[in-house]
Amino acid sequence: MVGPHAPPGRGRDPGPPKFVGLVNQGLTCYLNALLQCLFLTPEFRDRIQKFPGSSRSEQALRQIFSGLGEQHGPVQTTDLVTCLGLNYAGQQDVADVFLLLLQRLGREDLQEVFQSEVERTIRCSVCHSKERVPSGGRMLFLPLAAHMQLCGFEGAGQGPGKPAKASGGAAT
Repeated sequence: MVGPHAPPGRGRDPGPPKFVGLVNQGLTCYLNALLQCLFLTPEFRDRIQKFPGSSRSEQALRQIFSGLGEQHGPVQTTDLVTCLGLNYAGQQDVADVFLLLLQRLGREDLQEVFQSEVERTIRCSVCHSKERVPSGGRMLFLPLAAHMQLCGFEGAGQGPGKPAKASGGAAT
């Protein structure tokens, strides 16, 4: 491989890495930004290049990555746009296109690059007990107003280290 991502001593140009762009097919800048991010994510790029699959979408993506690595000039994305069924009539949401691309590639190992697991521990500020909350897969924790009846739970209107008030107004 030649270019900024080549192994040391084998075809690597001295100096700062040179980058080439992607041809805008007409309102496809969102896709181009996504493809450049994926290309610059070594774990994803390496899995595409080293363990090729056979889907048309993956072949088109591999061709784009190859063009970006060779650095000869702007790279066409027409084949991938066609494989994904994108149209040139308007902007699309990059998150939707990212999920569509992962689905069309159909490889668990590519999806794993972007998955994460969240572990959360709740600690009581009074009795210092801890409770581990299992992740259950990919999760998004949002702060929600709630009335919790835990001693020392910060939230639901009580101060730190104070027990939550029961619905009848008496302290628990």
